Amino acid sequence: MRRDTLSQVTLAAILLGAGCGGGSLNAPGGGTPVPSITLSTSKSSANVGEAITLTWSSTDATSCTASATPTQADWSGNKPTSGSAPVAPTPAGSVTYSLSCTGAGGSSQQSAMVTAIAPTLTITSGPLPAGRVGTPYGMEHQLPLPAIGFAFFFKLNATGAVGSLTWSWAAATGSSLPPGLGYCDRTFGGGPVFGRGVMVRGEVSGTPTASGDYTVVITVNDSASGASTSTSYPIHVDPPPPPVVSTTPSPAIGTLNEPYVSYAFTVASGFPPIT
Repeated sequence: MRRDTLSQVTLAAILLGAGCGGGSLNAPGGGTPVPSITLSTSKSSANVGEAITLTWSSTDATSCTASATPTQADWSGNKPTSGSAPVAPTPAGSVTYSLSCTGAGGSSQQSAMVTAIAPTLTITSGPLPAGRVGTPYGMEHQLPLPAIGFAFFFKLNATGAVGSLTWSWAAATGSSLPPGLGYCDRTFGGGPVFGRGVMVRGEVSGTPTASGDYTVVITVNDSASGASTSTSYPIHVDPPPPPVVSTTPSPAIGTLNEPYVSYAFTVASGFPPIT
């Protein structure tokens, strides 16, 4: 009888110990499992701004948070415990994507690195065409404006850009900018009649006012990759064509001692003021 009572007490102690948090019947080694995470990228290197895919999954996690070094706007904040998402690394260099997940057993983190490569930025629009004093510079371009319809300018272009381009120009050493010409973002039209007009970015326009040979340095910057490149271009500006006096129709024949009928000469070409 006493032996049976002792056996019952021993069994009760074993069950009590199992029910007081001394271990887990489901987790090897005891305790609640810590979340595990897998995180992978579709490419280990990509051009700056190029879309790649991050894929991740987790177990024993209830919430996940994304972060990146340097900070990436498209990989931050709360994320589902599994999924995939497109990202575009920027700026050039190493970008580390991290995912931290939390569950009942604690938190864990996983990271994946991508090398962002800046493409080669190249100005492709040169050489700059010659100009002429008194004549609008560049080529005629059709614009979607109902009342104006066209404008004269020379468009600057570049390859290898990821983001928006910012153009600038300056006089080369020992030179000056051609008087009358300007750059690089200009609105054609606009105002109360034409509305907002049309913005053309990266253009050279204007009307030269002095002939000569000039050298300008054109620089372009890429907002996404931070790449920048410069090219030196000569610009030749011809003098205006000589004025040509027109006598068509011919002046009227005068009569002696009679007031002469007025006659207006007309001038073609030349550059004002013409006297």
